[in-house]
Amino acid sequence: MAVKIGIRGDVDLWDLQSAQKLRTIAAHKIGVFTIAFSRDGKWLLTAGQETPVKFVQPGQISPVETRVKIWNTANWTEHLSLPFNRIGAGRASFSSDVRTLMVTRDSNLIELVDVESRVSLGTYTAADPGAQMQQFGSANLLMTIDGTMLMQAAQNGVRVWHVAGVQAKAPAAN
Repeated sequence: MAVKIGIRGDVDLWDLQSAQKLRTIAAHKIGVFTIAFSRDGKWLLTAGQETPVKFVQPGQISPVETRVKIWNTANWTEHLSLPFNRIGAGRASFSSDVRTLMVTRDSNLIELVDVESRVSLGTYTAADPGAQMQQFGSANLLMTIDGTMLMQAAQNGVRVWHVAGVQAKAPAAN
């Protein structure tokens, strides 16, 4: 299967062998900036913009809503949706075992979410004086294979946190 980001916030799914489009998912309202399949193929992650940019006054824009969504590839239904209203927020990637979603909530805050249960596993933060200048992407988050360490590329280097023994805390916002 291949994916193409279509017009606006649509995601087109294609069969590579037959070169036929299988379906289109209306994933986001404005546009899509991150897309990835989980390693096991069970989930499709999309992140995109939901509201337009509005200029309040010269040099100042209103908050723009973005969302990270997880789609169940068995039936293409939305499994999880996390809203964000901050620039630099809403980037995400899967852990290698696909059990944990790593989400950039803002430039200095990472949240781990259990993919199946949609429960928050905890947040991790660090001060970065140049964080607002960082162009964050899904590739800047990494969890070790054993799930004990979380890493993030940042303006002032690489941040590393121990995450061993993380327990579910509360349901993630939808």
